[in-house]
Amino acid sequence: MKNKIRTLLIAFICMAATLSSVPASVNPFETTTVEAATIEKNGLYHEGSNWNYYTDNAINKSSTLVKYNGSWWYVHDGEVDFNARTVVKFNGAWWFVENGKVDFSARTLCKYNGTWWYVKNGKVDFNYNGLCKYNGSWWYVRSGKVDFSARTLCKYNGTWWYVNGGRVDFNSTTVVRYGSTWYYVKGGQVHWNDTGLCKYNGNWWYIDNGRINFSDRTLVKYNGTWWFVENGKVNFNSGKTLCKYNGTWWYVRDGQVCWKNVSVSGDDFVTYNGYRYGCKNGQVDWNCKIEKSHVHKYNSGVVTKAPTCKDTGIKTYTCVNNDDSYTETIPALGHDPVQRTETVTTKEAYDEDVLEPRYICCGCGASFKTVIEVGRHLISAYHANYDTPCHSYYSDAVKVNTIHHPAETETRTYTVCSRCGERLK
Repeated sequence: MKNKIRTLLIAFICMAATLSSVPASVNPFETTTVEAATIEKNGLYHEGSNWNYYTDNAINKSSTLVKYNGSWWYVHDGEVDFNARTVVKFNGAWWFVENGKVDFSARTLCKYNGTWWYVKNGKVDFNYNGLCKYNGSWWYVRSGKVDFSARTLCKYNGTWWYVNGGRVDFNSTTVVRYGSTWYYVKGGQVHWNDTGLCKYNGNWWYIDNGRINFSDRTLVKYNGTWWFVENGKVNFNSGKTLCKYNGTWWYVRDGQVCWKNVSVSGDDFVTYNGYRYGCKNGQVDWNCKIEKSHVHKYNSGVVTKAPTCKDTGIKTYTCVNNDDSYTETIPALGHDPVQRTETVTTKEAYDEDVLEPRYICCGCGASFKTVIEVGRHLISAYHANYDTPCHSYYSDAVKVNTIHHPAETETRTYTVCSRCGERLK
């Protein structure tokens, strides 16, 4: 019992000593506030209704992409722009942004700086040439952007489509040139198996298996009428002629089959290859044929040999029925003189050596300009050494400079033919 009392007494004394050592101005039981450490801001932070972009504790006002929670967000003027639909250049690529972030699954078009760009897998594909559907239309893309000036054909998913004004025209029935061939388009696509007529630029063109046939001379049925086709189109100026179709010769008048009966004795007969033919029900009546007297009708002539300054040429005239021809001489053209000038060299350039006399010591080879100078040298050498080899001299002409004389020229006038180039004088 005495030990416990002793222990409590010692503990109380120690506590009192400890309290007495605390300064009077400090209350050890008061709550002390410690200032929090400064947090460095970098990246996106949700503040109020905005997501702000910080760099080194300051809002970054640049336009860029920032990765956050696995998505790439579009930052403009210091905050995420959730209303943006645009493309943004980042790390060498142009990325498609919609609703504030990159859409990596997008295959679409996006307008930027007045140009519509083709987006695939979330970024602009500058190598793409083809079609892209957007807002209910199919647009034609060339080198990554919509070509609004295009009028062409474009193959897509195995079908050739007609592009007009930069998009597929599903309402046109027309012909379109692609490469060196004209193709028939209906409902926006090439119809490969169609045969008939198609109006384009005021002409009716002959369509054979989906393209214009420029080589056949034939008949084509269209809208209940049989039309006469020549050089790829209906020839409304054919006059009266014959055309073979499916083994039968038909009577054609002004571009279409004429079903009128005609005879060789009347005024309405048809002539073909030197004969008059009668026709019945649109077909040639082979029992009604006579040879007509033929008067040659020649073309305007073709130059078959061009004339030159000295030689005559030839012009050939051929009958339109290819059964006769004749030629006429085209006079020689004669020279067409014109004056020319040229610069000629009358004397070649050359170099002239400048020589001066020199007096040279036979002993040491020293060179002097005057006899007096070499004499002094000999005397001085003798006084210095009686056995000196410098006891005589000789004279010679020595090159001391070169004078360059440039070439001498003069301008001359001459006459030449402007056509053949022959020099006349």
